[in-house]
Amino acid sequence: MRKSFKKEQITLLIRESIELYLTQNLEIYGFSRVVDVNMAEDLKTAYIYIACPVEKQIEKLENRITQENRKIVEIFKERFESKFIPKLKYIFIKEEDVKF
Repeated sequence: MRKSFKKEQITLLIRESIELYLTQNLEIYGFSRVVDVNMAEDLKTAYIYIACPVEKQIEKLENRITQENRKIVEIFKERFESKFIPKLKYIFIKEEDVKF
């Protein structure tokens, strides 16, 4: 399997897993959404950018999602069989700062 294909596949699966987690926890995260997922070239770390509509909740949500990381990894493992799971780093940004 080509590395670029694997990178794209893992990036997509991470995005889908985080989106599913956010949807399942709508009462906590509200209308927060995944804006982007950037995978490091070595595939060891994934940077997940999440837009939050309420700026004053960003720190609280960052702490919560970091604590819940194990649940997100389990969702990812259901979709992707691998011994290696990249480290997930969450970056919350204000919804108004999202540029399309």
